[in-house]
Amino acid sequence: MGKLISDQLSLQIGQKNILHKVSLTAHDGELIGLIGPNGSGKSTWIRAMSSLLPYHDGKVMLKGKEITSFPPRDIAKMISYVPQSISLNFDFPVRDIVLMGRHAHVPRFGLESDKDYKIAEAAMHKTNIDHLANCYVNQLSGGQLQLVFIAKVLAQETDILILDEPTSSLDINRQLQMLELVKQLTKEGITVIAALHDLNLAARFCDKLVLLKNGEVLATGNPENVLTADHIYKSYNVQSAVRYDPLIEAYSVTVLTH
Repeated sequence: MGKLISDQLSLQIGQKNILHKVSLTAHDGELIGLIGPNGSGKSTWIRAMSSLLPYHDGKVMLKGKEITSFPPRDIAKMISYVPQSISLNFDFPVRDIVLMGRHAHVPRFGLESDKDYKIAEAAMHKTNIDHLANCYVNQLSGGQLQLVFIAKVLAQETDILILDEPTSSLDINRQLQMLELVKQLTKEGITVIAALHDLNLAARFCDKLVLLKNGEVLATGNPENVLTADHIYKSYNVQSAVRYDPLIEAYSVTVLTH
């Protein structure tokens, strides 16, 4: 049985159907990429699997139980989530933001322990933001803020990590660093589900891809089987060439024309 399962999940917002019977199974140590054009339902699906949006049909199973059976605090000990758009109403130091990842582990009305501080420091080190620890978040670039929230979820110490466009605000160097870090986490047994726009990065780093179109799953499987010219045309409505690149030992996509 998978660690996190979306089983025939359907979801409406108002009168609009956003997701229709979408399914996936995530196992220990897998990196699963959700791909598809804007409006295909990736972010909505991610939020539903994170227990942040109610679904109308189907179910989400977390470690053998329906996710709705868990209290929010228990879910926060198992699933961490980074949204695509990050905004803060208050200007906190970076260290304090990362430390917020320990909230589910701190006793009610309690204070963070030395262990919590050490875990937060380790998370900042993993994401290479040690030098930003005392900076206030309103001083940061969008890419730096993204890394701060990645550090926050690492401090949360869950074994399921759900990311919505984790590389969207990062430069090329940071994108590679981020996905290499995520890949390393999967080698430690952490399960990662990430919505990604860059098909080449998705093909290079993901173990499995799920391709969406209009709220439905068009294809699922390893990158070689999902990223075909036919699938890409059906989902994105563009002509493309897909080939294996021995330099990176992964498939790459070149868009030819729309």
